[in-house]
Amino acid sequence: MTDPIASDEPVTGRCQAIVGPWTHGEHVNEATLQAIRLEWFETWLKDAPTGKADTSTPLHLFENGASGWVDSAARPLSSDARTYYLGDGSLTTDKPADRGSDTLTWSTATAANTLTCTTAPLTEPALLDGPTDVTLYARSTTPETELSAELSIVAPDGTVTKQADGILLGSQRALDTKESWYGENGTLLKPIHPFTQASQRPVPPGETTRYDISLLSNFTRIPAGCHIRISIDSRPPADFHFPVAPTPQGSADLAGGVHTVERSAQAASFVNLPLTAPSSATPSREDRGPSS
Repeated sequence: MTDPIASDEPVTGRCQAIVGPWTHGEHVNEATLQAIRLEWFETWLKDAPTGKADTSTPLHLFENGASGWVDSAARPLSSDARTYYLGDGSLTTDKPADRGSDTLTWSTATAANTLTCTTAPLTEPALLDGPTDVTLYARSTTPETELSAELSIVAPDGTVTKQADGILLGSQRALDTKESWYGENGTLLKPIHPFTQASQRPVPPGETTRYDISLLSNFTRIPAGCHIRISIDSRPPADFHFPVAPTPQGSADLAGGVHTVERSAQAASFVNLPLTAPSSATPSREDRGPSS
């Protein structure tokens, strides 16, 4: 899905999607999935009156954390987002008033050092619904940067569950404002970068520069009492969702780089989290549960 789907857009039963935390549906209950396939062919090849053609909710979303399904005509369900600012180990809705910063050093070792910021415990449940934007203001000593971000949920017992990640080379930081997703009040939800030779430009060493990192879309119920954590690194995480390796020239431009992430009133690094109320998601009556 390359664009958000609004609830007032026309839908058709000919285009339906089963969406969940997998690559090609490998964790969907196989018997149920086979039944869905057969119903699909019965509908469109035999013109059988299955009702599938008349659906008004063609998106079938697996809700992480609730282990259930939600049928919808829109994705994300809401265009709202909450902005949290990076603090001294914290994520808070208050914009920083004082000057602060954290340093990351690029090296050939994976995850050389990590900046971690965590919210206070949520006072009520929330639904993480959609892509996440992590915007960093940083200074670098080198003409290239490689900044990654990881979103995790921290349970009251300390268990950390990774939800999404993303990475950006500083030379490819140009933002495509026409293709990027924006929510209410122009909040950036999903930064899109051209990733072309024409858009590429070196990082100016010593200057505070903006980097917008896109994290993968999510659909997760977060119970009250849990924390949301953002981890920032100068390299891809060890379990990053796809291989990333700079070119030989890129490695030379990255070598020895020290990146200073700003968290001040003038350069407030922040995270736009697509959080909405769980009540916005109506559970499905159809069981497509993951295999046990």
